[in-house]
Amino acid sequence: MNFEWPEPRSEQETLDSTPVSAALVDRENRLGAALPEADFDRGRWPATPELLDALRAALVDRCGDVVGHHIAYRLVRCGCRQAATLAGLCEWDRQLFRWRELGFSSQDLLARLQAAGVAGEPEAGDLEKLDGWLADPAAVLAYYGVGNLAATLLKGRVFSASLYNNGGEPDYRSWWQGMGRLAGLALCEVVQTALTEGLVEVAGEDLPEELRGVPVFREEEVVWEIGFRLDGQSRSIYVKGDLTWVNERDLSREFDRLLESLGRSERVLRLGGGRTDEESFWGRYLVADPLRFFPMAAELGIPVYRSGQGCCTTPAPG
Repeated sequence: MNFEWPEPRSEQETLDSTPVSAALVDRENRLGAALPEADFDRGRWPATPELLDALRAALVDRCGDVVGHHIAYRLVRCGCRQAATLAGLCEWDRQLFRWRELGFSSQDLLARLQAAGVAGEPEAGDLEKLDGWLADPAAVLAYYGVGNLAATLLKGRVFSASLYNNGGEPDYRSWWQGMGRLAGLALCEVVQTALTEGLVEVAGEDLPEELRGVPVFREEEVVWEIGFRLDGQSRSIYVKGDLTWVNERDLSREFDRLLESLGRSERVLRLGGGRTDEESFWGRYLVADPLRFFPMAAELGIPVYRSGQGCCTTPAPG
């Protein structure tokens, strides 16, 4: 294969990589069963001083990784507001605290996005909601993330796509159509076709004797053709992949080439994932000029990267 994609992992599997993480998962499950729903989602979780000290000590060794993000999240939910704890949060969890510390209102944030050419079309209620979150970030920590930013300041500018389908045909067509709408391109008659089979039967002589006579298949690289019409012309792009995952990196490169051929400076940008592992299964995209968007994203702590070039932790122009 000519590309790599992370294996699907559940949040549970990700967190069970250390005894500390397994204990945190167990404690959160017990809290969820014991506390009223409103208290569990928006209230302060009970914790002893000994537990808080243990979590802070564990965060020192895991700050910056997935487990550390969850440790910091639990510390904040238990009332800890130390600078080291807030710094250990994932970028989406830390975002509201950062904006509040900088004194930003929803209107300030919207103005910065407008200056970068990427602001959505939030309604008055969306901005009021965001101002409420900024007043008390910890109260909405269970919910806040990439989806909430997409529903407020970037409303109408973000496209979400499923990247996983174990039915044998990942959905390239919907991805291409959705990105076309996002970029304001009138893409018509979008179709996808597998030009190669993907599953090839293994010859009997290549199998152990006990398996001969039993149909056995191996998976090989698939070439996907995505055909479409634009401005009255028929076009096609070709992407290599498999039968399960959308190869969104090469697909993004092809869409970038299309935008470039039209003389446009925008490129496909992907918003980074949050505390959970949903990024493996879903991508959230916008079309924007990287030279304008990345400096603003770095200022506001919005995790974003050029989808066709792989993830970069810190947004940078280019």
